[in-house]
Amino acid sequence: MGQLNCCRGSRVEPEPVQQSPPVPALPRPPLRERLTLALGRRMRLPWPFRQRETSATTVDVPRPSGCGGSGLLFGQPLAALCSQDGRMPQPIQDLLALLHQRGPSTEGIFRLAAGKRDLGALREALDSGQEVPLQSQPVHLLAATLKDFLRKIPSKLLEAELYQQWMGALHQSSRQARLAALKEVTSKLPQANLILLKSLLSLLHNISSNTDSSRMTARSLAICVGPNLLSPVEEPSLDMLPEPRRPC
Repeated sequence: MGQLNCCRGSRVEPEPVQQSPPVPALPRPPLRERLTLALGRRMRLPWPFRQRETSATTVDVPRPSGCGGSGLLFGQPLAALCSQDGRMPQPIQDLLALLHQRGPSTEGIFRLAAGKRDLGALREALDSGQEVPLQSQPVHLLAATLKDFLRKIPSKLLEAELYQQWMGALHQSSRQARLAALKEVTSKLPQANLILLKSLLSLLHNISSNTDSSRMTARSLAICVGPNLLSPVEEPSLDMLPEPRRPC
C-alpha cells in the first residue's frame, strides 16, 4: 500500500523500480579476423600487384556442375574456373602475385611444408568462397596452398593424356630436338592450362634467379613442384577389370 501524505491526506504511490537495460551480446568477429587469428599473426604487407580496396580475397566463380568436386576451386577443371577472357580465379592470381613478391626472399619456398591444420583451414575457406586475407598468411602456407591446388586439378596441369609425349620429348638426344618436342606438346594444352603454366613458370624462374636468398635452384623446384603438374593416366584397379572367361 502507498504511504499517507500528512500534508494533503493523499496516498503517495511508490516509484516503480527501473530495470537496467539488457546488455547487448558481443558481435562475433568476421571470418577474415577469425581466420587470421587461427592461421597466424597479422602482417602488414604492401600490395603492388592488385588495385583493390579490400585486403581480402573473395572467390567469385560460379560453381561448376557435374565436375566431381564439391568446392569452388580445388578439384575443378581449369576451363570451368577461368573467366571468358581466360583469367584465372582471383585467389589463384593473388597466390601467384604474393609468391612472386615474397617467394624469392623466402628460404626453402615450396620445399618446407605447412601445417596440415592451417592448410586445411585455408583451403576450406577458399573453397567455400569466403573472404580470406591472403597477404596476412605465412608465405610457406601460400606455397603449400598453390601446390595443393595444382595437385587437385583433374588430369593435372600438363594433362595426363599427354604423359607419354612429355616423356618422349624429355628423352630427345639433343637440346634443340628436346626444345622442339616440348614446344610441340605444349601447343596441345588447353588454353586455360597454358595460361596458368606460363604464370607458374614465371614464378619459378623468379625464385630460381634468387638462390642466394631462396636456396632453391631450378632442379630443387622441379623436384618439389613437378610431381604436382603431371602424372600418368590412372590404370583401372583390379576390381574394375573384367573377369576372365572360364574354359568350356
